[in-house]
Amino acid sequence: MKKIAVLFTEFPLGTNNTAEKLRMSLGLTLNDENEVHLLFMGNGRRALEKLEESAAHMQPVNKHVSMLARLGARMHVETGDGFGYLPDVAAKMKVIQAADAGALISEADAFIH
Repeated sequence: MKKIAVLFTEFPLGTNNTAEKLRMSLGLTLNDENEVHLLFMGNGRRALEKLEESAAHMQPVNKHVSMLARLGARMHVETGDGFGYLPDVAAKMKVIQAADAGALISEADAFIH
């Protein structure tokens, strides 16, 4: 089994980088031989909020995040001020410190940023 860590640090609006990493993470999660860890740090935590994606003319983010939660991807969120996280995701995420993220990245067989 491969352990894969995917790091999200950018604000999800204004670019499709977050959506593309989420789509790639979906594919990796569907492969039963992968253990996918999604790390949402700093502004990357905003991807877990309800976004007005159509108004921003961006690819889906919320749909991918919700699907990843249902498929069992492990979601790690940096501690900090609370956001309005999507309800189906909030129940599945683990709040971590920045040092914990470093440990997850170090232990991973593959790291995507």
